Amino acid sequence: MAKRERSAVSAGMRMASSGNGAGKSTDRGRPRALVVEADPGTQRVCREALESCRFVVDAVDSGVTALNVARLNPPAIILMDMQLRDALGADVIGWLRSNPALKSTPIIAISAVGENTANLSANGAVALLRKPISAAMIEDAVRKALG
Repeated sequence: MAKRERSAVSAGMRMASSGNGAGKSTDRGRPRALVVEADPGTQRVCREALESCRFVVDAVDSGVTALNVARLNPPAIILMDMQLRDALGADVIGWLRSNPALKSTPIIAISAVGENTANLSANGAVALLRKPISAAMIEDAVRKALG
């Protein structure tokens, strides 16, 4: 296994045992991640990057579905598209933050448009990734968010 892959894996596994992910749904000790992304290609890149970091990944394409999935299987980290088909990502972040079980879950925003980083931070996002995104960008953001 390459050094980069090992560090990505250790980031995911460290998260499962740290305070950030304590109590979050896991599958055989693996932390759970939620990808909320409307674009199928970007959703695939997110899923594959997170799976390579040893996360169990739930991927959805709407805000309403994200809320239901997060309530049933609280994730250790969330990747959130800011332009969903049924809601604005900032609104979904606010709704997620209103759930006590998700209040401290790191959320990484994903956007193709010029989102204001300060506004995203105020809404609860810990980072912003600009499309097009790569697996390396996702792995780096996840490491920083969970570090």
